[in-house]
Amino acid sequence: MGSFLQRETLKLYEKLSSKVAEEKPDLIIWPETATPFFFQDAKEYQPLVLEIPRQTNAFLLFGTPTYKIQKGRVDHYNSAYLVSPSGDLTGKYDKIHLVPFGEYIPLQDLLSSSDP
Repeated sequence: MGSFLQRETLKLYEKLSSKVAEEKPDLIIWPETATPFFFQDAKEYQPLVLEIPRQTNAFLLFGTPTYKIQKGRVDHYNSAYLVSPSGDLTGKYDKIHLVPFGEYIPLQDLLSSSDP
């Protein structure tokens, strides 16, 4: 079950998207970190997000954290998804150059310590 923050965040973006839809835009853009959850895993929230382009009849571009597991290692990304007015995922982009200390910690292996 999702958190209060996640539901309230989606309600806010849904309200703002509905308001801007009155102007009949072709594209609605949410902030880079609009979804405070991993969209790829959020079965509870995916239908809510995918419904907004249907309701607004506009493409939706939104940011979300994602991850990939490769060779036993988890890599995290800031990603952007594009959803069509029919509610279909039509594109995904994983940010390549992350911001030091904001999106990753440089030299994390050297800076972290296993000592208490």
